[in-house]
Amino acid sequence: MCVLKLALTLVCIAVFVKECTSSPAYRFGEKQVGDKFEFTCQHGPDECLGNMIETCVMNKVPDAAVAVIYCMEAAVNVLKAAESCLALFSPATVFGDIMACANGEDGNQLMHQNAKKTAALQPPHQYVPWITINGEHSEDLQQKPMSSLFQLVCSLYKVLGQCVHGNSSRYADSVNVSLYYESLCPGCRQFLVLQLMPTFIMLNDIMNLELVPYGNAQCLTLFSPATVFGDIMACANGEDGNQLMHQNAKKTAALQPPHQYVPWITINGMASVTEPRYGHRDSVDQNFDYMFKILIIGNSSVGKTSFLFRYADDLFTPAFVSTVGIDFKVKTIYKSDKRIKLQIWVTKAEEEFSPVTDVRTGAETGKSESVRPQKL
Repeated sequence: MCVLKLALTLVCIAVFVKECTSSPAYRFGEKQVGDKFEFTCQHGPDECLGNMIETCVMNKVPDAAVAVIYCMEAAVNVLKAAESCLALFSPATVFGDIMACANGEDGNQLMHQNAKKTAALQPPHQYVPWITINGEHSEDLQQKPMSSLFQLVCSLYKVLGQCVHGNSSRYADSVNVSLYYESLCPGCRQFLVLQLMPTFIMLNDIMNLELVPYGNAQCLTLFSPATVFGDIMACANGEDGNQLMHQNAKKTAALQPPHQYVPWITINGMASVTEPRYGHRDSVDQNFDYMFKILIIGNSSVGKTSFLFRYADDLFTPAFVSTVGIDFKVKTIYKSDKRIKLQIWVTKAEEEFSPVTDVRTGAETGKSESVRPQKL
């Protein structure tokens, strides 16, 4: 029964999230205690701290905040990367000052403001990441930026043909993009790294960006209202839950071939690790021994994107057009029993996209490398 109840909760979150309702018995969010607020986050205390650190970075170093947050979210461990990311993009800022904000009254009040902004959303948010464009949210405005935020921002800008040219002084209007997210939410991190940051680098002249790290999407007891949530938590924290999780571990360890990422799908008990369409799983997989970030640069129409697709997916088409913005692929290879993850980027050849090459960082080492495109 415990497994069934836990499964129902997971199904509620993962499959029927758009129909979910909150329960007054237990909810993620904030609770006022005296003159302060206590926050409970969907992915635990570490996520609350990550939300608080990123909020304080936006308050204390607004000019570098987007780069610092991108650096954190692209790292294997968001919290461990925070100090080196701050040193990389705002070396004059003392990390202790950020932590003092995160653990003190300033951070508490800033997070309360994020909670108020999130609670005021119309329509109310039901999942994360939750995207608003020019203050509006719809199913269409949620789905389009997931595939290409760059194209959406350009399509909404009044001078479509000039959306990536010139400087900010030329523009009378801009496109407002707001992201309501959680610092440890995998889908939020994927969107921020693969869509939001590359688009912001190229279109910052016409794009106003707001980040609100609070989120707290909620979904409870929708399918079993008679069940007491405390019984579920007693199972999860007790002997029953421990043994059930051990059985899950044994099932996972017995997979043939051994699973290499999640989600891992078997059909009639079988799984294939060579199917190209599953390659996108690698983009959020954190299980590897080494990771290399590779940027392919060169003149226009020399075959950079064709090379990328052939190497990453073993696909080729003669119908490629010139890259607008960024193409991105992830490939995992094995060498001497080591799992090596490659993040491969292709950028448009024109010089106005050269800032993209300045944002490749080693978040764990605190080092940065800049390479300008050169004629081949």
